[in-house]
Amino acid sequence: MNARGVQKSNINVDLDEECPESIGLIKLFGLKYNIHPAKCSRQCRISSHYKSIFEMISVLNYEHVFILEDDLIVSSDIFYLFSATLNIYQADKTIFCVSAWNDHHSVGDLTMLYRVQFMPGLGLVLSKDIIKEILKKWPHWTDFNWDVWIRESVLKDRVCIIPDVSRTFHIGGYGVHINPDFQQSHFERHFFRPEINVTISVENLENAEYSDLILYLAINSKKQIYDNLCKIAETAKSVDLHFRPLSRTELSAITRVVVMNADLKSNETFLTLFK
Repeated sequence: MNARGVQKSNINVDLDEECPESIGLIKLFGLKYNIHPAKCSRQCRISSHYKSIFEMISVLNYEHVFILEDDLIVSSDIFYLFSATLNIYQADKTIFCVSAWNDHHSVGDLTMLYRVQFMPGLGLVLSKDIIKEILKKWPHWTDFNWDVWIRESVLKDRVCIIPDVSRTFHIGGYGVHINPDFQQSHFERHFFRPEINVTISVENLENAEYSDLILYLAINSKKQIYDNLCKIAETAKSVDLHFRPLSRTELSAITRVVVMNADLKSNETFLTLFK
């Protein structure tokens, strides 16, 4: 509720059970809420809840919605990040979503955004057209992971916009897909900064411009050869935080083109770009 730009009148909390503690907290903050009682358990319960949410959003006919789950804490500029990307999201039909979460390695650039061929989750912006498409394709069966299904059956060749530095942090240690060990190994070490006050760079996010930037970095960045994927992670090091957009020259200085030797006996290599 302390995130900059938050408007309580635009927040709608959706519950899948009538929990007095949750309802009391919602009322304390003066927020609107709905209850869609769960009719099944585990991943079926989660998927059914999301379907109910998408159906409600579709009826309300919002142009875009920001979706956050209750086991996330957010950076102070998350709504600014989401809002800054709305124009490019609306104009570029190759963009499927905007996510606050970066599953990949971060170079500590608080201003930079990427196009990725994946739907990360953990804080999403979805347009009404995307939600209608999701509902139209929603499976008849119930026992499935809603986000995995979207990645496999709906995302197709589209991309999501993500920040270099995540704007959400996962705090739930128990759940259908989470336990304390996984929380510790996958989330606790993930870099997160609660207070962020920067100007987000939305340049080079259109498909052609982004491809041109990647090509520039591939040509001008230092190349490193590896024969083991694990060695890439071992050599990836954190750098100082960047509080302003970096130029192409500055980006190429901290970017590496990874040359993977898939078979040491052959000359075939695979090229990928990472920062």
